Amino acid sequence: MATRRYLVSILGLWLAAGCGGSSAEEESDVDESGFALADEGSSALASSITLQWSFVSAAQGWTGKFSDYTVGMESSIGFQSGWSPMPSPLTGGGFKLSGNNASDDLWMFASRGLTSASHGIVPNALYDVTMTVWIGSNAPSGCIGTGGAPGESVWLKGNVAATQPRTVVSGGEVLFNLNKGNQAEIGPQALSFGDLANGDPCEDPPRYKLLVRTATRPTPVRATSGGNLFIYFGSDSGFESRSTYFIDQVRVTLTRR
Repeated sequence: MATRRYLVSILGLWLAAGCGGSSAEEESDVDESGFALADEGSSALASSITLQWSFVSAAQGWTGKFSDYTVGMESSIGFQSGWSPMPSPLTGGGFKLSGNNASDDLWMFASRGLTSASHGIVPNALYDVTMTVWIGSNAPSGCIGTGGAPGESVWLKGNVAATQPRTVVSGGEVLFNLNKGNQAEIGPQALSFGDLANGDPCEDPPRYKLLVRTATRPTPVRATSGGNLFIYFGSDSGFESRSTYFIDQVRVTLTRR
């Protein structure tokens, strides 16, 4: 498979070897799906792995879905996802998530899997998780919108889980299979990344700005017996109109206990 080079951070083995506690940056092979595997020697021995996806020119193996609506509302929601050029004044590319909140509860998310073979996930291992996401948002702060604010009423959530994030249909409703909580509530299978407000005054013309949000799991996640984990990020909306934002980059550090 063709490879390209990518900068990654290697933490755990350096700490274990007593190298002063600072991280080191090295180049590592990256396949066409775009992930970066931090590894020194054998990845199975790495106590800390940092993976980073930058959506400059491709979706990097991530896929988008939406839930929390009644079956039949799909056309009203008009969900859009996938790689897209960044809107001006941002440059490059991003993973686009866009939908009209016709259900007053729309959840949009992007996700992908992590594996033992491709990412060095150790079967049944416990991992502490720190996750950072760069988001392009044009939602100003302090606005009044239909049902809620376009910024502060669109809550950002994500996590690394042992269960694949997916949508399920129950009683005519399309739901998310993980307990992310509802809107401002943060469920036990989600982390809070704040909201979509970008800090611009409401009276200014909307423009896209890059937000950087970080969250850390309060408890570790256990990989499956097959060495699988799953990462997701998305928005839980109370703003009854269309939200469109772009994931610029995602970085996750997995530290094995």
